[in-house]
Amino acid sequence: MGYLLEEGTHEIESAGKFVDIDGVRYYRTGDLGYWRTDGRLELLGRMDSQVKILGKRVELSEISSTALTHRLVARAVAILAPPLDAKSTKASTAELPAGARPSQKKSGRLVLFVEPRGFPTGAPGASVRQSKKRRALAGFEMVVRKYCARKLPRHMIPNAIKPEAKLPLTHSGKLDMKNLRRLARDVGWGSMGR
Repeated sequence: MGYLLEEGTHEIESAGKFVDIDGVRYYRTGDLGYWRTDGRLELLGRMDSQVKILGKRVELSEISSTALTHRLVARAVAILAPPLDAKSTKASTAELPAGARPSQKKSGRLVLFVEPRGFPTGAPGASVRQSKKRRALAGFEMVVRKYCARKLPRHMIPNAIKPEAKLPLTHSGKLDMKNLRRLARDVGWGSMGR
């Protein structure tokens, strides 16, 4: 089996994935690394946000970008959360949602944090207002879940979608990825991280 390409185009495509340095041919993997003084290669991680889920490469930014195409989404970021283990208080293996594959327990969970466009973010008010806010976020989560299910391949559909009235930002106004990764660890399977 191979790719359906015209005659000769395969060699051109493959050649673009290699680079020659000092007469040595290297393959461009997308990994970031450097040569140590002892001659060994030190790998630091990927240059992109690709992760492997169920044996398939998933670009996290593609999931975020897809969610952002919905008119009600102001900000979105997808994160690979660590797998839930038997010690977790959030979910056990018996609590896997319908449609989840058992191997996802080992490879981790895709968590999508989304911020609704135009959602009121005032100071916490009375419990009645907080209750309405929670219901509004739950409805928003279902809208985003259905949208992602229509637009993304099955293996890229987030296991959990966590709407936040306001996503955490750093002092410079960028998404606070460190804080989001910490929050993602606490998100269980399914709706609103429950």
